[in-house]
Amino acid sequence: DDVSFSQFMSPSLPPSPPSLPSPPSTPPRLPPLSPPPPQPPLSPGFDVVAASEAELRSLITEAAESQADVSIYLPPRADFKLSSQISCVSSIKVTVASSGEGATLDGQEQTRLFYLTGGCSLTLRGLTLVNGRAGSGGVVYANGAGDVEIIDSVVRDCWASGEGGVVYAKDSGAVSIIGSTVTRCLAGESGSVVWAGALGWRRSQPCS
Repeated sequence: DDVSFSQFMSPSLPPSPPSLPSPPSTPPRLPPLSPPPPQPPLSPGFDVVAASEAELRSLITEAAESQADVSIYLPPRADFKLSSQISCVSSIKVTVASSGEGATLDGQEQTRLFYLTGGCSLTLRGLTLVNGRAGSGGVVYANGAGDVEIIDSVVRDCWASGEGGVVYAKDSGAVSIIGSTVTRCLAGESGSVVWAGALGWRRSQPCS
């Protein structure tokens, strides 16, 4: 019988895929990274600026550890919410200040604002100090500390169940409240504004 060879021919193969373009010899250039956000401006006369509660706390701790005085500027209208007191336990001078509308330190009705010992002196200037709560010293508790000054500030709604609705000072330096307004600050026992054990304190109007 006649045999057709076409019956034994291999089926045709599919066409080869198109060749891919060669990769570029150099990788593509990425766009430049965005610059970091600008830091708040530092007011003349200050060493450092604190833009957050954590920064403020860290700067004071570092200054105490290095035995170096420090002046800290807080940007106007900054609002620092404190969940615990800020401590200074070294014989240094700490200044915390603002300008313009001032910055706010808020104890959130949970804590006093500052605890001082070891000879530490504290100046608070141009601030709003609110909602401090403690057994003694609603804003500042000073025991074996240096001087405490509150200057050109607003203090309100601070309370101590014992002594010193604003400042409690024992075996410490002078306590001065100068050019500041104090309202709705109370103490359960004595010293709605200041309790100073065996020490006097200075007050300058307006301070109500």
